[in-house]
Amino acid sequence: MFGGLCAGLILSTSAIAVPPETSGPKVKYASGPDVMAMFIKRGQIHYPWKARRDYRTGTGIFRVYINPDGKVRTVGVVRSTSHQDLDLAAAAGLYHSLFKPGRRRELDLPIMFTLTRPSLMR
Repeated sequence: MFGGLCAGLILSTSAIAVPPETSGPKVKYASGPDVMAMFIKRGQIHYPWKARRDYRTGTGIFRVYINPDGKVRTVGVVRSTSHQDLDLAAAAGLYHSLFKPGRRRELDLPIMFTLTRPSLMR
């Protein structure tokens, strides 16, 4: 799977692009490289310190609403990570992304927060 690793965070790019027009069924399934090509700048998603300390992990799906100029209009939660601070961190990072200009569109992006416990045995 094509993705990026950043501070224990995996941004998976197997996303679905859904045009907001309602005239007929228009759903485009985008592959990882296709989604990555839409980005001009990916917003940095920070793993909250308290969540790392408590070893909280989770996977969620976030819907990014993109204006025709490529700026993110808003970010919604399709499926929560089960932790409010992780949801807010993912939404805040995605909000600061910039996409290639085009028509208004929506992307569902899966975000996974993962940690590995430090070894107890040395």
